[in-house]
Amino acid sequence: MTALLTDDVWMRLDPHAGRLTRRGAVRMWALVLACCLLGVAALAVFRSGLVTPRLERDDFAGWSSSVERRFVTVQLPIVNRGWRTETVLGVGRDGPGLALEPPLAGHFPVAIPPGTGVAITLRYQVTSCAAVPQGDWPVPVRVSRPWGVQTRYLLGPGIAVDEPSTVEYSGRNPYEQPWQRVLAKQACAVTS
Repeated sequence: MTALLTDDVWMRLDPHAGRLTRRGAVRMWALVLACCLLGVAALAVFRSGLVTPRLERDDFAGWSSSVERRFVTVQLPIVNRGWRTETVLGVGRDGPGLALEPPLAGHFPVAIPPGTGVAITLRYQVTSCAAVPQGDWPVPVRVSRPWGVQTRYLLGPGIAVDEPSTVEYSGRNPYEQPWQRVLAKQACAVTS
């Protein structure tokens, strides 16, 4: 059997070669700690709502709607999940087949403190039943920021129609349709 390295070679090799020095190890641990602190700080800034508003549709407050001849009224509950008060400058938009009616005087701006919410009432005139968007159509919420206005889009809830008595759970109701489609269809069907 042939020896790959003789004892003479082994004796000349530095046993500490490749190891970090004490100073190098301290630097490495300082870098790991700095990265962890930076990650925690970035998460805190995101959760605070400082960079982007943390406004969401409040599913627990409910979503209500009413339908008249060629008009749809929806009440959108908005909650502030951030750590700072957000000032909402406006909610809603016109869309294909839908014209947003102007809000009542004094409705905007509205301040939403952290952990609280408001219910915003939107009234749309259905201008063309066939042109109403068929897919998801989020509602824009315009928020005042120190550097200008930022828009956050909130997806309205789907409305279940023609739901059978039993449905196999798949994560999403297969009979659920976008809110604007169902309500516009109902508004177009009202004859008086």
